[in-house]
Amino acid sequence: SKDDAQSVQYEPLLENELVSYDNNQHIWTYENTEYWISNSYHYFLASYPNGAFKQNRVSYDGEYITYYTMDVTADGTDKTADILVATNVTDTTIENYDETVTLDFFHLLSKVNLKIRQDFDIDPDFNYYVTKVVVEGIKGNGVYWIDPYNGSFYEEWNLDESKNITLEKTFTDPVLLRNIGAENPVVTLSVWDDGLMLIPQPILNGAVKVRVEYYYDINLDDDDLGSQRFVEGFIPATTWESGKSLSYTLSIANQNNITFSQPSIDPWGSLQTGGTIIIK
Repeated sequence: SKDDAQSVQYEPLLENELVSYDNNQHIWTYENTEYWISNSYHYFLASYPNGAFKQNRVSYDGEYITYYTMDVTADGTDKTADILVATNVTDTTIENYDETVTLDFFHLLSKVNLKIRQDFDIDPDFNYYVTKVVVEGIKGNGVYWIDPYNGSFYEEWNLDESKNITLEKTFTDPVLLRNIGAENPVVTLSVWDDGLMLIPQPILNGAVKVRVEYYYDINLDDDDLGSQRFVEGFIPATTWESGKSLSYTLSIANQNNITFSQPSIDPWGSLQTGGTIIIK
């Protein structure tokens, strides 16, 4: 787009252009050469897997505006793709602007996990065997919008047509939340191993329910696992953001007691440099 506040005209230059590594020149490059245009913003939008974005061209006051959308499904299954996205804006009005386009990829989805412990402060004596975990009320699909404008990219998630999903994890061999005989008896069950890839979304109070089914054993001298019980609670209000890894720790005790600690929120890995594309 031209760097002119009164006239913003977007023209696609590298539509669905495949970038590959040149082993001879040791650079990332492409085939259909384009040249820098002066006095302009150049917006670069890259994704993996390729072809994930749909380009939209609309006329506004006699000029064309370009924006991009991606339909995303993240339902906790193995079919959920780990989508990587990178952006770059090069402003050719700047003297000696950098002609190398650096793309730093980030994870588009959120990674979320639940960890379960026995609440030894409330019940230090008896055993808990987790058999099933169910999470209800999470949105499993959405449309990701990203719009190049005025030297930046503006992005948002549209969840208006999103449907709620239910996540379930059954433990065929019930998991005992105690290290028997150990000085530190605490066992932390990571329900979804390294976490599930899910749609970034706001979590409202009372919207996402967690149910933990377990056996409660008060007679530790027999082989019976005890009585079947369950506890339920709601994930506290927060926002799941792209590229963040959230982990909730749940502490359970008898008489339907369940406590959510503040989630740990960490970057989902570090920015992964995708190399550089040399624009000739």
